[in-house]
Amino acid sequence: MGKKGLFLLLVLLGCLSCFGQQNKSSNVSKPRLRFMQDSVMLGQPLKAQLIYEHDKDLEVLFPDSSFDFGTFEFYQRQTYTTFTEDSISSDCTIYEFQTFELDPVQTLQMNVLIFTKNDSFFVKSNYDTVRLVEVVQQFSDTTSLKETTNFEEVDLEVNYPYILIGLGIVAVAVLLGILLFGQSFWKKWRIYRLKKKHEQFEMEFSQFGNSPKETENAIGFWKRYLTSLEKTDIESLTTKEIQAQFNDESLSGMLSEMDGYIFGGIAISKDASLSKLSSFAYQRLQKRIKTIQDGGEK
Repeated sequence: MGKKGLFLLLVLLGCLSCFGQQNKSSNVSKPRLRFMQDSVMLGQPLKAQLIYEHDKDLEVLFPDSSFDFGTFEFYQRQTYTTFTEDSISSDCTIYEFQTFELDPVQTLQMNVLIFTKNDSFFVKSNYDTVRLVEVVQQFSDTTSLKETTNFEEVDLEVNYPYILIGLGIVAVAVLLGILLFGQSFWKKWRIYRLKKKHEQFEMEFSQFGNSPKETENAIGFWKRYLTSLEKTDIESLTTKEIQAQFNDESLSGMLSEMDGYIFGGIAISKDASLSKLSSFAYQRLQKRIKTIQDGGEK
């Protein structure tokens, strides 16, 4: 083979390698999402089933309370033991939600996180929809009213001018309250929600075990929380990319040590490392709160 042929062969192999990397999730099956009822009333419990069948050697992680479920409020979930037959494993989780949105048709899609030896990626489920049951139905223009001629005594001593003046005062007070305190109220509400989410994160983060697999899951959970907090994709970043994102060498070194523990079995102080990750997440929370307080986030 001449030099020209060898060069063309190398170019072809490089293209095939890039194509395979970009389509790494195309060779895995798609999770199946299904609402367990067709309709739901406002604020009532709603269950959804997420099933994923995959190669038994794959490690997978289903969405938890930190996932963004759109118009649905997460209430709880129930995870079932993995069932394996031949080379195929099946995982199933039942989620329970509530919705307080008024959209007549509401849609949901979930992601399943796939772990490989040196990387991780998401596989999206199908979309499923549920219909909101209207409690108060609208009347048509042709609806007839039932008349009654029975006498009903009413109190005629109604001082309408005072009622109108009172309503006007209330309306002005409400308007002034919105103008003076509305922005402050919404700032406090956003900060309260962030703190409650962080408390939930701390509680779940502290429950991961000491094995390499548990440590890997803990890092994935930490990345998902930062993704939600920072409003940017941290979950798919590598250790080097996280270093570039936050410009924190101590964080990068700590993640590198944990990678060595996960993939190479190099001994580390796992509890101390997770404590540092938790502290870093708290620092980012405080920075987000400061941005809101200073008016830098609308």
